[in-house]
Amino acid sequence: MLAAFCILLLSGITLLSYKKTHSFFHPAVIVSLFWGGLLLAYQLFDHGLYPLSYKFFFAILLWVTGFCFASLWYYNKRIIFSAPLYTQSFKVSLLKYSVYLFVTINIVGIYKFYSLSGGIAYNALVEFSVGTEKLPLEIRILQLLQVVSITLYTVLVLYRKQTKVSHKWMILHAVTLFVWAGITANKTGLFQLVAVSVVASYLHKKLSFSKILVVITVLLVAFYYLQNMRAEDVGGDDMSMKDIALTYVLSPMPAFDMVLNGEKQFTPGRTWRFFTEVANKLGLTEKYNSGETGWVNVPVLTNVYTVMFPYYVDFGYWGIFIFSLILGSGWGVLYNEMKRGIPFFTVIYAVFIHTLVLQFFADYIVNFLSMVIQINIFCAILLLHYKIKYPR
Repeated sequence: MLAAFCILLLSGITLLSYKKTHSFFHPAVIVSLFWGGLLLAYQLFDHGLYPLSYKFFFAILLWVTGFCFASLWYYNKRIIFSAPLYTQSFKVSLLKYSVYLFVTINIVGIYKFYSLSGGIAYNALVEFSVGTEKLPLEIRILQLLQVVSITLYTVLVLYRKQTKVSHKWMILHAVTLFVWAGITANKTGLFQLVAVSVVASYLHKKLSFSKILVVITVLLVAFYYLQNMRAEDVGGDDMSMKDIALTYVLSPMPAFDMVLNGEKQFTPGRTWRFFTEVANKLGLTEKYNSGETGWVNVPVLTNVYTVMFPYYVDFGYWGIFIFSLILGSGWGVLYNEMKRGIPFFTVIYAVFIHTLVLQFFADYIVNFLSMVIQINIFCAILLLHYKIKYPR
């Protein structure tokens, strides 16, 4: 009964959000629609996962209502930013040379990551992450550059005419980037690239229902083969599409439910991890290390706990609600500026829209704040014009 009430309420929020914005790409519509759909799937399908308690439904209602209210509050409200953020011109020469550079970087990344394990590099990366040995510096740099290359891809597909980059170089950059993501079995990266392409089609008014079906089919097939390539690389068994759905889509919900009910406990300090790591580098604090594995059995093994996890661990239910308002406000403002056609905001919106869909999986904004800052800096370098006035 509680599940049905929650699903109906989320459906109502979706309808009201769409009625106000007339867009399926508004953050409130995306978040409420996907969470409602996931809860419906959880109730309808025979998945064998643990049932969700009332605490989970309370938490998800706090998150979705807070997020949607905040993002809708800023709908059509104008917030004035610094003048350079509204730049409409492009640094054509810089963009062209960036494409040449990152095609080379993509090819180097493909070679280096392929050489890391003689095939799918994912398992080699996992071995480093669970061991005491650090990844080689060149691999860590390439991981950062892959994120930057995805951002460059976003600029190119959104503004292919304005950037004046040749069609051949754009295709070469896209192909090498997709291959690199495949070599690393980076499902999140592949999903991000596809999400960027969908946003570009939407903004160029070329998105159709048939294209959406093709995208979904391609994603499912790609995820299926990538996951089984991972398993094959370590001698594991192939996973069916149902197993993949259980492990990566539905299992984070009962995992977080276990945290809510005290069956799995974590050390606080996850929300501000970026700042504590910066302080550690400066010698101001000790390195944050909880020593927790994070794996739970629900009854499939998982170590992800939805977007709400760090905020609840640190601040309880108040953390869920407060950060839903903070992130919802940020997305509401970002969407408004994107709809006004401001390139800087449009690129940032497209780069991160996949995180709205992947809220069932983890937090990709606060948890990866360093990456978010780096992407904003790179976008500013590519798109913004600054004039430094020297005193006479």
